[in-house]
Amino acid sequence: MISRARIDVRGAVSAAAAVASGVLAGFVLSNPRADRWAIHASDRELERWLSSQPTGLVVGTLLAVIVVGALQRAGSARRPWIAALACIAVLAATRSALPDVGSIDSLVALHFAKTAAAGVLLGCAVAGVWSRASKTARTRVALALAVFATFLLASTIRPPVSPVAYLEPVSRSTSALGEPAWWLLAVAAVATTAAAFATRAADRTQYPTRLTLRACLLGALALAVTHRVLGAWIESREFASTSSLWTAVIVSLVLVCAVTAATARFVGSADGRILLAGTGVVAAAAGVLHDLRTPLVSVPTWAMLTVGVAGCVLGAVAALRGLAAHWGLAIAALAPAVAAIAPDFGSDGVALLARLFVVGLGGTAALVAALPGGGAVAAFGLSLPFAAFTLVTAASVPRSPTSLFDVPSLPEGFEYGFDVDTVPAATTVSDHLVGVALLAVTAYFAFAILRSGVVESDGDTTGSVDDAEGVEPPEDEK
Repeated sequence: MISRARIDVRGAVSAAAAVASGVLAGFVLSNPRADRWAIHASDRELERWLSSQPTGLVVGTLLAVIVVGALQRAGSARRPWIAALACIAVLAATRSALPDVGSIDSLVALHFAKTAAAGVLLGCAVAGVWSRASKTARTRVALALAVFATFLLASTIRPPVSPVAYLEPVSRSTSALGEPAWWLLAVAAVATTAAAFATRAADRTQYPTRLTLRACLLGALALAVTHRVLGAWIESREFASTSSLWTAVIVSLVLVCAVTAATARFVGSADGRILLAGTGVVAAAAGVLHDLRTPLVSVPTWAMLTVGVAGCVLGAVAALRGLAAHWGLAIAALAPAVAAIAPDFGSDGVALLARLFVVGLGGTAALVAALPGGGAVAAFGLSLPFAAFTLVTAASVPRSPTSLFDVPSLPEGFEYGFDVDTVPAATTVSDHLVGVALLAVTAYFAFAILRSGVVESDGDTTGSVDDAEGVEPPEDEK
């Protein structure tokens, strides 16, 4: 009884550290596309700042995969939590240095330092819970839940805007969301310190093979670069003709589906499902994220956080009780299905909360059900939504420019500089097509997950690159 109690305490401490690290890393890596920014700069400097945002997230994604592999090959299950504490110190240092920043180049440098530390932090958390000490799946589920909930709900945080026009910046920041709160940094530091002390020196991590690390690193590089290039291409067509814009969107989405499916196959039919699920949930959530980012939403932030967290928790419970990943995506697909039929439905109020709940429920269930057995693939899959720029851009850029004004109320003193009443409120064909495109992508990945399970059950011998993972290195690698 005493021994079992001690194991439970260690598991609870590791879960707390995983949740705190996942929330902190997820907040820093979240960079929602917005029509406003929080810096005072010239047009040229602003362009450089905006371009650095997704590039920094690509760096963080790659580092998450590299770090989890390095830590797991190091062997000790305590080292990931010690390294996580160092990452939190870096994040605290970048936040402290922000008030003294005097140039846009220094601001960009801080952004890269912050996203790199967040990527390493996520890799540390994954390495810490994908170890011999984590004998149950609940600690891993807690990390996945924390990361996805943060990805989904980070858009509810809206920095203060000017009372004259919301496009006018009022502060300086390294990202659109601002900096992590001091209390979050403190909680993460305390939790990771406790996990480092609670982990026994004899506890060992998984030992990924070179094939695993090579597949994950090459796959992460391919997908991150693909999303970065295609997302920039869609943005460059924002003010082009409708046909030119939608050509870019359709071609980009087809390429994303193809590259993701090929990468998942390269990683392995079993563990690769996390990549299919991660991309599918972003496609399902992209429209809801766009509406959450609208600065004129009247739903209180606390209500969105409560509903979103509740949906994510129930999704994790459903997955633990046996809900398959493709059924989770099917639930989340209700959001883009509604948007395809009625684009102006659920942009605010109770309907927006309902859409948020559905996406949280289905998205979390899909991710948790697709969690891989290998830590390197898990770091790849959990960091992928933050780098899925193509889907987020495709959900916002092709929309009608008048959709911003289809809101129930305006803040007191809010001015546009023109008569909003003269702007037509009717939705356009593009607004419907956004929902159709996102629904098609979500359905494709749900079918791909279902198909991967059928192929595996039929005796496919490709397996997963993590099938050979163990606790000790093989003789030829010692």
